[in-house]
Amino acid sequence: MFDLGISEMAVIAVIAIVAIGPKQLPDALMTAGRWVARIRGVMRQVREGFDEMVREAELKDLEKKWADENARIMREHPEGALTPEQQRGDEPQMRPLPPPEAPAATFPPPDESAPAPAEPDRKDDSA
Repeated sequence: MFDLGISEMAVIAVIAIVAIGPKQLPDALMTAGRWVARIRGVMRQVREGFDEMVREAELKDLEKKWADENARIMREHPEGALTPEQQRGDEPQMRPLPPPEAPAATFPPPDESAPAPAEPDRKDDSA
């Protein structure tokens, strides 16, 4: 973030030791650490709040699109276009399929005069 090298950190440490003093330096570092933690917490809360606002805006946009699409579908398919079964709310019934018009292809019976396939020669290893 700040891109501090080792030489810059060494200069800051020397200035801190001279300006604050070696006895008060640990307390000063703890205080600085607490401030950094608080700043990080505030930044996290701001980021979460911003993300929440973006999600809410996206949700409102999606709800508007869904409402528009629903209105379009309802205009295209008014209630009078429903079948009587659909208007009553009946469940659709399964009906049998009509029989096939053409008979299925039949295969010719096997030729009985043809020789049977030969068995492969097997050697018995148990002997």
